[in-house]
Amino acid sequence: MQKSLLKPILKQRQLTVGIFTPSSPAHVGLRDKFMHGVDNLRSLGFKVKLGELTASQSIQHHRTASGQSRAAEFMSLISDENIDIVMANIGGHNTSSLLPYLDYDLIRRSRKLICGYSDVTSLHMAIMTQSGLSTCYGPALTPSFGEWPLPDPTTLHYFRQLLSGGAPYAIEAPPQWSNHFRDYARGRWKEGVKIYTNNPGWRGLKHGRVSAPLVCVNLSTVLAIAGTPYFPDLNGAILLIEDMEVSLSMFERRLMHLKLLGVFEGIKGLIFSKIEFPEKDLAYEAYESVLEEICAAYTFPIVSNFDCGHTVPMISFCQGASVTLEVAQNVSLRLNEAMITTNDSPSI
Repeated sequence: MQKSLLKPILKQRQLTVGIFTPSSPAHVGLRDKFMHGVDNLRSLGFKVKLGELTASQSIQHHRTASGQSRAAEFMSLISDENIDIVMANIGGHNTSSLLPYLDYDLIRRSRKLICGYSDVTSLHMAIMTQSGLSTCYGPALTPSFGEWPLPDPTTLHYFRQLLSGGAPYAIEAPPQWSNHFRDYARGRWKEGVKIYTNNPGWRGLKHGRVSAPLVCVNLSTVLAIAGTPYFPDLNGAILLIEDMEVSLSMFERRLMHLKLLGVFEGIKGLIFSKIEFPEKDLAYEAYESVLEEICAAYTFPIVSNFDCGHTVPMISFCQGASVTLEVAQNVSLRLNEAMITTNDSPSI
């Protein structure tokens, strides 16, 4: 993969988060949840500034505006010297429409922490390949900070760990996890207590030990930019893949696509995160069996049932951060370096 990614810079002061909406207009369609997320961020000690499209409640069918306009909203937050973190409102399906209109040199010079997940994968990969800047595969405003009544504490813990610049530290499997869906459209997003279940832990499907840069992607989104200049060189990386909802047949198709692209020839490890909504009535082991089948010829360590993606809690990582993955009787993952810096020089 590309070497020497620059680390984002966070100064030691109250942090200001700029919110942009790269795809789905959650600031309109999920208005109460969106505003609850803004309130939660502020109650946690962050200042919040909304991008122009987001503040004006812009909406155009399935998106806020054209790709060029959405890119302009993002770049205005990048250009604002008072903003430290640029966070996605939510994902969707069309973040890739921004990519041709971004100023990658300015993004690199800004050294801001850019945060989001899922469909925001295309933005992560574009910035990694075109700007050489490390970004954060981590929480987004509406789905993460808009949780009722408060964001998940473990999600917050690992996000704060990242922001603190502390390292090294062990990444621990959360004791509980949830994919409990509370339907906003039916007014149930505040109903009851979020239901958690005991976390069976991370499962080692193939043993091994490796230290390498970690790259986190949403599987369906990263494949949508295959064959473009934005698709990353993953040689030498530990690849973390996650998806929101995928049938077993589509999962096989997507994994085989990665294999046919040659991705598995060069990676050093593979981490498969929990699917939020697997195929109904299908045991999770079925996904693992497909994963093992497609990766049978490779010797890199493989982990399943990880916690970085659409399920709760979500563990945050910066792209390219060095980690040590060890898969034996148990699975261990250790962050080897700080993911942000407070000065102008360090790189990952």
